[in-house]
Amino acid sequence: MGAVLMKKVLRDNHEVRLDDFLTLQRVIDRYPNLGSETQWRWRIFRRDKNGLLASGAIVKRCGRWFFVLPRVQKWFLQGEQEREAHND
Repeated sequence: MGAVLMKKVLRDNHEVRLDDFLTLQRVIDRYPNLGSETQWRWRIFRRDKNGLLASGAIVKRCGRWFFVLPRVQKWFLQGEQEREAHND
């Protein structure tokens, strides 16, 4: 399943580069104002409900979650609470 999602991310967004794939720790280090590690882990846990997975902003590869930076930015700007309200 992870390989399929990775191919979809690459196919759907030609401007995605390898440098755009960040680990959880890299996201936290680069953007500390967007949430703590606990908050990001909760977002990963609720990825189906909050739209993180459907947006292509996160993919699992080799047992690790990677964030696709351009998609994370778009997802974050859409408003996390708004997405969860539609899915509950």
